[in-house]
Amino acid sequence: VLGAGVLAAPPLTGWPRRLTLDTPGGAASRLLLPLAVLTPASVGAVALIATREGYFSPDFRLAVVCAVTATAFGAMVIWAADRIDALEAARQQLRHRAAEAQAGETRLRMVADAVPGLLFEGDAEGGNTYVNAQYLAYTGLPFEALLGDGWQQVVHPDDLASLYTVWFGAVREVRPVQHEVRIRRADGIWRWFMLRAAPARDAEGRVAKWIGVATDITDQREALELQRTLLQEVSHRVKNSLALVSSLLGLQARTLQDAPRRALQDAAARVHAVARVHDQLWRGAGMREIDLSAFLTDLCAAVAGTAPQHATRVEAEPAVVSADLAVPLGLLVNELLTNAYKYAYPEGEGGEVQVKGAAAPGGRYRLEVSDRGRGLPADFDLAGTRESLGMRVVTSLAAQLGGELTADSAEPGARFTLEFPLGAAAPSPDA
Repeated sequence: VLGAGVLAAPPLTGWPRRLTLDTPGGAASRLLLPLAVLTPASVGAVALIATREGYFSPDFRLAVVCAVTATAFGAMVIWAADRIDALEAARQQLRHRAAEAQAGETRLRMVADAVPGLLFEGDAEGGNTYVNAQYLAYTGLPFEALLGDGWQQVVHPDDLASLYTVWFGAVREVRPVQHEVRIRRADGIWRWFMLRAAPARDAEGRVAKWIGVATDITDQREALELQRTLLQEVSHRVKNSLALVSSLLGLQARTLQDAPRRALQDAAARVHAVARVHDQLWRGAGMREIDLSAFLTDLCAAVAGTAPQHATRVEAEPAVVSADLAVPLGLLVNELLTNAYKYAYPEGEGGEVQVKGAAAPGGRYRLEVSDRGRGLPADFDLAGTRESLGMRVVTSLAAQLGGELTADSAEPGARFTLEFPLGAAAPSPDA
């Protein structure tokens, strides 16, 4: 009667509320709790019969046993119901999380299939575990055929060895990878792709998988190749035009004598120098930056070909300048080399001319052109050489480079030194 009154009293709180819950624990409570009420009564009935038959003496201990039994059994029922509901809640939460994870995986797969590239996933050893729909459509192969090392069958035979080395080297060293490779299309056509992949790590920092994508760059490569071809054609025509102008000036000089003849010959040589510098630059067509080491070495070799009796030595450290700076720098080197060939040694004799380039502090570059000839005149003044067109050209080019030009004795011989900033933008030619 007391228990029924508690259950009927709203609102239910504490353990009585367990009987009203529509959960496995509530159902267990409703089934087992009556046993907790009936069990003490049964124990008491048995004890009463046993007492009447003379097995036990009717004392207070029987009541204590009944009460303890009822309390213990009821507590076990409530505890078991709580555990049942807790386990059920945990299972529900796990099922919910699994459903969310599955939905998230489905969304990721949909995004992966929509990516305009050949997307793939690999295990920690580098074998494919997933490829997207674009990959399947492009190669025309079933999903299972591209798993593991199945990707090797669609790579061009000439590219397979290099890709194998690069890919498994990156897997072994756990670093991102980028490589150009040809992949066969379903119709047998080979197209160029840029393959990029990176490792994905788990919470412990271990590689869980590799994720990568191959992007079609065939059209880009063809456009760049066409651009390079056009630039080479234009550069070739410009070079030929400059060579023609130089030849015309040379022919005209033959009809003159003394100073006019020398002036035209010098002009023809300078036009030819412009053509020579242009020839060196177009070989790196499409490049906005030039490596000074290679540029100076090739340029000096070309200039030295005009004076084979002289030994030209070049020692230039690597440095990068813009193509705009390379033009005046090449003309300046050409002018200094030509002057050394013409004036450093007696006519008809050869000698050594050195070109040295080295990085200087503050993002600058130091360039030296020296010889071992008769040296500079005693009254030579670089700032006052207004009568020499060659020196005016040299000082003008040095100013265009934003550099400092000095001239001194190399003991023996003469030495011209230019120090200029590598990152300077070349001013206008009128500077």
